[in-house]
Amino acid sequence: MVSYIERPLLADSPKPSKNFSSSSCSFRKGSVLFVLAVVFCGLLAGNLYQGFLLERNRPLIKLRARERSLGERNPQANNTVYNLQLGKDVLVFLQIQNAGANFFEKHLIEDLDLERPCACVKRPSRKQCRCLDPVTHSPWLFSRLSAGWRCGVHPDWTELNGCVDRVLDEIRGKPIKRRYLYITILRDPVRRFRSEWQHFVEQRGSRPSRHLCGGHEYSLPDVKNCFAGRDPSTVTLEEFALCESNLALDRQTRMLADLQLVNCYDETVNRSHRDMILLHSAKSNLHRMAYFGLSEFPNISQKMFESAFDLHFVTQPNHRLNRLSNYLKNSNRASAFEGVVREANHLDVQLYEYAKELFFERFHETFKDKNEPSTGFDAQSQEAEDPDWADGEDIFVDR
Repeated sequence: MVSYIERPLLADSPKPSKNFSSSSCSFRKGSVLFVLAVVFCGLLAGNLYQGFLLERNRPLIKLRARERSLGERNPQANNTVYNLQLGKDVLVFLQIQNAGANFFEKHLIEDLDLERPCACVKRPSRKQCRCLDPVTHSPWLFSRLSAGWRCGVHPDWTELNGCVDRVLDEIRGKPIKRRYLYITILRDPVRRFRSEWQHFVEQRGSRPSRHLCGGHEYSLPDVKNCFAGRDPSTVTLEEFALCESNLALDRQTRMLADLQLVNCYDETVNRSHRDMILLHSAKSNLHRMAYFGLSEFPNISQKMFESAFDLHFVTQPNHRLNRLSNYLKNSNRASAFEGVVREANHLDVQLYEYAKELFFERFHETFKDKNEPSTGFDAQSQEAEDPDWADGEDIFVDR
């Protein structure tokens, strides 16, 4: 057995100091706390970095476990499918003027193969539709016909982002947590601008519109201010493009961007800096949208919608050529001003080039492993001669 013998302290040996003992104890405790703090911070930083990597690499359109959806579709899903959850998911349609959005909205409401189709009623002022899911009776579509202009006439991304949730809560009578899936249709900027000019010349489609941003309402100058006292039918396309107060200029970029990034409609912001921010924001919001189509490529756009939401249209789009479409294709006078129009809409031109590249990249990525006869063609050349979804809007009054 080993025993420990406590030796008596020598007379000359100094006695241990109480202060030293307590200081050593405090030092040890402080050291332990410091080590624990370092370890905790290290773990926290590691988790945050891991979360950043996961967020950065997360697919834009997530694969989700299949639940009961609006349509009774093929259960096979891929990495580009949103299965709409009843009572939780809402398609928010950002409808840009003269871009084919009204035609596609009609196609959505009338031609989707749904368990419970939209119910529409024609009223004296406009057509009104109720697009409700069959279980919770909650709206699954927020658009012009299904909700009216509750967020303003042709509301942009900024207005919708700050309005839709409040409006749907008011309709429902209580706040509900939802997921909003934004969709839109884009059009070649030159053709879209020509169409809006034609609407102005024929004095139709012009409505007073409020512009809300950052909780404030803005009164903006109107294109009519450029041509006060003139008959609109005498305004040329070139004059229309050179009017600086014309909201038709770069409309697609402005409607897709977050305007609060440039202090809404503050004209004191440096013009080139403002343009750069708006274009980047519009591209970013477009990239994050659940779906967008191009009116010049209706068949591919329809396929992409069906793939994105696992839904199916019972009919193909009903294309209608009209006199304005023929005018735009055959008029040398209209073509002569194309350079002026492109320069005046330089942001929309850049946005549309980006949109086309992203659109066809997603199309080929979605269907590259599928042996479908309809996808084995040059997509752009196949539809080059087809009328686009916006052709109907060029001539028929928006009702």
